[in-house]
Amino acid sequence: MTLFAIRDYRLLFAAQVIALFGTGLATVALGLLAYDLAGSNAAAVLATALTIKMVLYVVIAPIAAAYVDRLPRRAFLVGLDVMRMGVVVVLPFVTQVWQVYVLVGLLQAASAAFTPTFQAVIPDVVADEDDFTRALSASQVVGGVRTFARTRELRGVLALNFTVASAGSIVVVDTVNLVRDDLGGTQTTVAWMLAASGLGTLVVALVLPRVLDLLDSERPVMLFGASVLVAATVTTAVLAVTDTASTPLIATVWSAIGAGMAAIVTPTGRVIRRVTPAVDLPAAFAAQFSLSHAAWLLAYPIAGWVATSAGLDVAWPILATASLIGAVAAMVVWPAPDAHAAPARPSIDDEVLHAAACTCARVA
Repeated sequence: MTLFAIRDYRLLFAAQVIALFGTGLATVALGLLAYDLAGSNAAAVLATALTIKMVLYVVIAPIAAAYVDRLPRRAFLVGLDVMRMGVVVVLPFVTQVWQVYVLVGLLQAASAAFTPTFQAVIPDVVADEDDFTRALSASQVVGGVRTFARTRELRGVLALNFTVASAGSIVVVDTVNLVRDDLGGTQTTVAWMLAASGLGTLVVALVLPRVLDLLDSERPVMLFGASVLVAATVTTAVLAVTDTASTPLIATVWSAIGAGMAAIVTPTGRVIRRVTPAVDLPAAFAAQFSLSHAAWLLAYPIAGWVATSAGLDVAWPILATASLIGAVAAMVVWPAPDAHAAPARPSIDDEVLHAAACTCARVA
C-alpha cells in the first residue's frame, strides 16, 4: 500500500501543502511589509522578527511535544491553523514595527506548537511503531544532543546546519532590501526572487530520493550541497564587495542556494534514522529540530543587523565564511564510510522521503 492510498495521510498531506503555501506567501508579505514600514532598515526589522521566531521555536516546540499525547490532535492542529490564519488576515492593517513583532510572535508560537504535533500524527497514520508516537520532552532533546555528540554522521549534520542557515539567511532576510534598494526592483521582483530559491529547493527535493537510493551513503550528496552553498555565498560576498549584482545573476545564485539547501535538508532525516537506534529516534529528531533552529538564530542577526549597520559587503562575507567553516567541519567530523564496514540499516521508503522533503520548502 502506498502512502497516498491512506485516506488520512492524503488529507494530512494536503493540509500540510496548503499550510506551506500559505507560509511561503506570508514570508513574502512579511518582507514587503517590513520594507514599507522601515525602508532601508527592513533587513534589521526582518532579522529581529525572525530571531523572535527562532527563539519561540527552540523554547515552545519541546514543551508542545511533551504534551502532544494529552491533546486532541485534530482539534489542536485545526485551532493552530485558525490562529495562524487570523494573524495573516491582520497583517495588512499593521502600521507600526512593534505590531509586526507581536504578530510574528503569535504566528510562530502557533507554528512551533504545530510542527511537533504534525510530526507525531504522521506515524499514527502510516506506521505502527510506538516509538514515533511518544511525545518529545525536554529530556529527550538533551538525550538527542548527546546522540549527536557521539555519532560522527550526526556531528556532520550539525555542522551542515550552520552552512544551511548561513546561506539561507541571506535569501530570507536580505532579498527585500537588495531588490528594492540596490537593484531597483518592484514588489513583484522580490516575490519572483524568493520563488527562484524555492524552485531550486523544489526540484532537488523531488529528484533526490531516487538519487540517494543509488548511493551507499548520504554524505556525497550532502557535501555536494554544502559545496554549492559555499560557492553561492562566496559569490554573493564578491558581488556585494564589488557592487556588481544584477537581477538575473542574483536569481541564479538564489536558485543555487535553494538547491544546495535541499541537497542537505532532504537527506537529513534519512541519516538520523539510519544511524540512530529506534528507541532514540524521537530524541534525535527533537535535537535536530532545536539545533538547526539554533543555527538560524545565529545567522539571522548577521544577515539583518550587521547588514543594516555595516552593509551587505560586511555581512555577506561573514556569512560566506560561516558557510565554509560548516562545510569543512562536516568533512572533517564525518569521514567517508569504510568500504569494508558492515551494511547500514535499510533506508526508509522513497515516499516517506518525499513526505519529509515537503518540509524543506519551509524556509526556516
